[in-house]
Amino acid sequence: MQMGMAVKQKVFYGWWIVLVSSFVIFFGTGIGFYSFGVFVKPLEASFGWSRAAISATIAVWALVYGVTGPVIGALLHKYGARYIIAASALIAGICWLFLSRLTGMSQLFVLMFFSGIGTAGITLIPNQTLISNWFDRYRGRAMGIMMVGIGLGGLTMPPLANFLITTYSWRVSFFVLGLILLGIIPPVLLFIRTRPADMGLEPDGVIHAHDGGSDLQEREARSVVGLSTNQAVRTSSFWLLFGAFACLIFGESGLTVHFVALIDDAGVSSQMAATYWAIAVGISSAGRLGFGFLSDRFNPKNLIATTHGLHAVALVLLLVFFLYLKIQSPAVLLPFSILYGLSLGGSAVLLPVVVARCFGMLSFSKLLGLLMSGFALGVVGGPVVAGSIADATGSYTLAIILFIAAFLTAAAAVSFVRLDLAKKQVNLIPSGSPGIET
Repeated sequence: MQMGMAVKQKVFYGWWIVLVSSFVIFFGTGIGFYSFGVFVKPLEASFGWSRAAISATIAVWALVYGVTGPVIGALLHKYGARYIIAASALIAGICWLFLSRLTGMSQLFVLMFFSGIGTAGITLIPNQTLISNWFDRYRGRAMGIMMVGIGLGGLTMPPLANFLITTYSWRVSFFVLGLILLGIIPPVLLFIRTRPADMGLEPDGVIHAHDGGSDLQEREARSVVGLSTNQAVRTSSFWLLFGAFACLIFGESGLTVHFVALIDDAGVSSQMAATYWAIAVGISSAGRLGFGFLSDRFNPKNLIATTHGLHAVALVLLLVFFLYLKIQSPAVLLPFSILYGLSLGGSAVLLPVVVARCFGMLSFSKLLGLLMSGFALGVVGGPVVAGSIADATGSYTLAIILFIAAFLTAAAAVSFVRLDLAKKQVNLIPSGSPGIET
């Protein structure tokens, strides 16, 4: 067979990577992101701790999660995804097992600190890196399918945690969830490979046939298009994405923490508020899947700007009709949940697609980790600012206006990002070099 000819596998191994990554992120986010909230009242009842003190440990977790991003990205680049995900699952699982033996507040702070590190290594950065490595033409749809696990985990694992608490105890619930996190390790070690080249494959399932000499050369070096970390951080596009992501998380985290209180203050029950928020979270899975498929056909930069704009539109709807005109009915809250949920899912799945299109794959995990540090800025700032405004004014109106401005700023910033920066940057990476498993 002549060099350059290509054949397709019947079942591309990359789709097994999607399946395992979805499994990992289902439990990683379902437990690590969403489940701790159901333990707040049981811990308050058992130890007499204030909710503010317990919430402070969650803030520590979120800050560590964001700050750890660049470290996780660098470790992925050096050691590959299989071992980093497995080690991180071990850390997270042990933390949740020890939470079942909790006796003091200082222990909670320490365990939440290390849980933030472990969760960072089993959720967004490693799994988005895997999908971006294994897919090019079909990257968006593969990313969307994988990230559906986030929404499903958020809908499934908190009720499981609550069931274990009410049926047995909060200690049993922590212990069982810790065992589940440890259960991530075997399939990761068995099935995960960081790059398709580790199995003699190409992205999207194309296998190139070569003659002997060129095949040897191909095994010794592979061509990767992309900017180095130093090159990327010197571009305006990197900082536009960083600022956009920080603004996005500022608004999203503030709304996530205060949505139920905002709706309850307006006279709607907290139970109904939680229901509409659950609808938004559920619909976010459809947003991830839909925008993932769309990004394979349309400009992902325009799509992500659209999702940020839809965030703002959803909040304008809430501000004008619900808070100002006081139309406190499903006619307002349901459209808000649908719009916000779709854009919430879309923005999450499109960021790694834009990063790959803009900077290439050479330093993808490092750059994604650096961008994730913007998460730390937003996730701490948004809830604090919104809470301070509510305390000072007795209303969330000004906070909602700030969140709208943040989302519009994010939309404007990404519209100036260039997607062609990596086209002429080609670097040879020897097989077996850091970040490439053999």
